[in-house]
Amino acid sequence: MTEGSTTPAEGNADPVPPLSPTRPDGWPDWLGRRPIPATERDRLRQTIDADRLSRETARTQADRQLAPHFSYIVIEGFNPDQNPRKRTRLRARLTIALRLAAGEDHRTHYEATGQRITLGIAGPDARERARALRQEIQRIGRGHRWTITEDPH
Repeated sequence: MTEGSTTPAEGNADPVPPLSPTRPDGWPDWLGRRPIPATERDRLRQTIDADRLSRETARTQADRQLAPHFSYIVIEGFNPDQNPRKRTRLRARLTIALRLAAGEDHRTHYEATGQRITLGIAGPDARERARALRQEIQRIGRGHRWTITEDPH
């Protein structure tokens, strides 16, 4: 071997990679980025918060536009002396019919008292959905002496 050559056996096989440059704050600069000044960081946070607030405001306004379009159906004539199991099954069937008529994207309202049940559907097409619900309730209520009315509240 010549004097200037090295072999792997001597331990100098791979040279040590140079150290990465450092940022002004002392941390290594792996991606070549500079630290963000505090004023820039605050400006970015304010922009993100304002964007989030505008999206939330738009969402709540869209929800409010649906609120006035509520349509209700009132069922009267439940027998309070009826078998509790049978009454519970009837109310469960009405709840299922309400949820099916309303669909996934519509809010619903259910209120039951002794002889009266009020079912409501929200949305721009609530009247059509309430008519479909009324037909289903009439099918469920065959043989019962229910009075079914639409209440526009």
